[in-house]
Amino acid sequence: MKNSPLIQLPKWKIELKKIKDTIEEQEKSLVKLFKLFDSDLNQVLDLVEFVKFLRTFNSNINNEDASLIFQHFDKNCKRGIDFLELKSTFSNLNYDGSISILLNNIQVNKI
Repeated sequence: MKNSPLIQLPKWKIELKKIKDTIEEQEKSLVKLFKLFDSDLNQVLDLVEFVKFLRTFNSNINNEDASLIFQHFDKNCKRGIDFLELKSTFSNLNYDGSISILLNNIQVNKI
């Protein structure tokens, strides 16, 4: 990678740095978001905490749908979503940059 022609071009170094910075900024926002809803500070979102999280974006979500979404995020089936599960699931959903919109909206809706 060190000898890659792509990396040797200054323009690409700048563009790749921007991409890296954007990813790091989104992760920081996701960490803040996770901590905001982890009310018992156990580093896991239980179903109640996760439903509060979901209702920040859609107040009309019913318990059944919220539970199904929770199960999708709870990859290890331990009845809780840790940060890595949340991050990896969002990463897999993020085909169009929608995570940025999601994270920006939480600040408006939560305040």
